[in-house]
Amino acid sequence: MEVIKVKADSAPNGTLFPRSFLYQGQVFQVDSIGRRWQSESGEHVLVMIQPNDRVFELLYSRGVWHMRRGFSQTQAS
Repeated sequence: MEVIKVKADSAPNGTLFPRSFLYQGQVFQVDSIGRRWQSESGEHVLVMIQPNDRVFELLYSRGVWHMRRGFSQTQAS
């Protein structure tokens, strides 16, 4: 799991909405936010970016964002 930098908005209830993230030296703009869930590890958020409808699982834990995994729609099929 890799620590990454994420720009996120926060709702009044504290829910975080990632807007962009820096991964492997490249900035990715979040096009949409999908499912989110809590686990012992922290808050998991699925985000989709372009091109190719790539999906990344981000994890927010103790004030730090992590990259859990990423895959493209072709890998998910």
